[in-house]
Amino acid sequence: MKFEFYPVTDADHEAADKEHAETRASKHGFLNEVADKLEAGEPLSDWERSWAGGAIRAFAEALPTERKKPNKRPPKVPGDAAVMVALRVAFDGWPKSRAMEEQAERVGISEISTIEKAIAKQGYKEIRASMLADRKK
Repeated sequence: MKFEFYPVTDADHEAADKEHAETRASKHGFLNEVADKLEAGEPLSDWERSWAGGAIRAFAEALPTERKKPNKRPPKVPGDAAVMVALRVAFDGWPKSRAMEEQAERVGISEISTIEKAIAKQGYKEIRASMLADRKK
């Protein structure tokens, strides 16, 4: 019975790395030979033909059955969105909803709630209060 242990010492790691490199080079050479024979139309040995068929089947099985779906990250709202909305509200007298719609259109976001959440995180209330206080001066 053979026990395989993970390499522990630096020497064990070096020996394992060397063995891996040799095995990879051998397999790489074999695969390139089979590929060259296939491309050239040369006959394959029974073993090469069996291996190539198995490799192609394995590749076919590995193909995904479902289309890869894009990740669902929320759209990126610029860092100045709260300032831009607050400017429209404080100085132009726009309703907050209209200012948010304009901001959403400007950055290409279809959901107003996305803008609303972003400006809340950016400190919209404080920014607007500061602008209104400055306007009164």
